[in-house]
Amino acid sequence: CLWKNNSFALEGMPDADSHPRPSTSGSAFTTHFLAGGIAGCAVEAAFYPLDTVKTCIQASKPIPPLAQLYRGVGANLAGAFPATAVFIVVYEEVRQRLGENEGTRQGWSKMASSATAAVSAGFAASALRVPTEVIKQNLQAGNFASITDAVRGVVRSRGVVGGLFAGYASFMARELPFDTIEFCSYESFRRSWTARTGHEPNAFVTTALGTVAGAFTGYVTTPMDVIKTKLMTETHHKGIIDCATQVVREGGPVALLRGAAPRCLWIALGGGVFFTALEESRVAVSWMLNRSVAPPASLPVTCCDE
Repeated sequence: CLWKNNSFALEGMPDADSHPRPSTSGSAFTTHFLAGGIAGCAVEAAFYPLDTVKTCIQASKPIPPLAQLYRGVGANLAGAFPATAVFIVVYEEVRQRLGENEGTRQGWSKMASSATAAVSAGFAASALRVPTEVIKQNLQAGNFASITDAVRGVVRSRGVVGGLFAGYASFMARELPFDTIEFCSYESFRRSWTARTGHEPNAFVTTALGTVAGAFTGYVTTPMDVIKTKLMTETHHKGIIDCATQVVREGGPVALLRGAAPRCLWIALGGGVFFTALEESRVAVSWMLNRSVAPPASLPVTCCDE
């Protein structure tokens, strides 16, 4: 492979700087699906321990020892791949239909396209994301010892819908603004960079843009994340308002920001990893699906500046 514009690429493969996003027809659907799944798993696997720490803080549970910080990661990855894949497919499809890729819309109109696409994708992926989140957080909080125990216990105590979709309203109240803010921020940063430099951001710049977008989004959505965690891991709350009232009554308004530090840290870092993995995977998958001649078994290491 070679080093080109601060991005790794196979010889003959276009890099993310010059490769436009494909539409969602034909092989492009597969490209978005696989790239989304890869990006989702990459960020979850990389920063799962930080998410576990955040969940334990919000659920008022002791932080487990280092060896147990990855408990529940298997269930999370199994759900993260299809959920993120569906999200990206719907996001790109809606964005394209609204004319985002036509280059004719400017300013707030483009931001509205991204926002509408993010909300639509959030609803589409929620059927997979919420059950995954419920099982993951119960395992992180130490309520169950295994994935099987978690599923059985949650269903037994609350029923299939009431258990696996516990905290659905709070999850969506957090996730829809989160998706909208993060993707609108990232797309806006990306367009500004392209307008100023005349080319698409490379992998390093993409990481920086995703990190800034993630940090900002993580902080402003922490209160709803605290409420969502409580509803998913505790059974005595009657709803969002009741949960929020009890959290404030017990710890004051600042309790709604409980776990903000690890949350912002992992979402900032995760935003950088996610968008970089998404853009680079999209290019790599698209190249592999559309390449007519298979690459040789081994490629020499070269440098684009030589």
